[in-house]
Amino acid sequence: MDSKNLKTHVELPFLVFTPNDLMEGLMMAVAMEKCKPVYASSNDLKIYKLYDDNNCFWGTCYALKVDDVFYANIQGTTQIISFDENTFRLIKTDELWLPIEVKNEDIMFVVCKFEQLENGYMIYPLSIKKAIKPNLTDVCDVHTFNERISVIDAMEYYKENFLEK
Repeated sequence: MDSKNLKTHVELPFLVFTPNDLMEGLMMAVAMEKCKPVYASSNDLKIYKLYDDNNCFWGTCYALKVDDVFYANIQGTTQIISFDENTFRLIKTDELWLPIEVKNEDIMFVVCKFEQLENGYMIYPLSIKKAIKPNLTDVCDVHTFNERISVIDAMEYYKENFLEK
């Protein structure tokens, strides 16, 4: 990973969950970097899994590619960042990995399916997974949701069944 190509542009006052949470800050970051307005919609965003040169999993992000530069938000952070294609190994996906807790250095995630629809999108939980240190590439399923539920219900399920009290 070439970290000198990783820049932080905007600090949002909240965590990003949906593409709409991201768009205003993302457009500001691109305009500040390019010194010109860029027009995009949430339909132009792609979701990627991010890995560094050591194959360490950094999470998933919504990203917009403009002139060979990715502008993105990594799930679980409040920053809009930019990086070039050599900064991370990117794997396109339709899953969002939402970090919810660090347990003994392992990271617990609610993994959600992102479905692009004709007039918007739908996000719903698929499972709870644990990414295991040291590089977080070893992943084990903790729970699979057998029916569509809301993300709030998935978080409540995690809180009731797995959160250490």
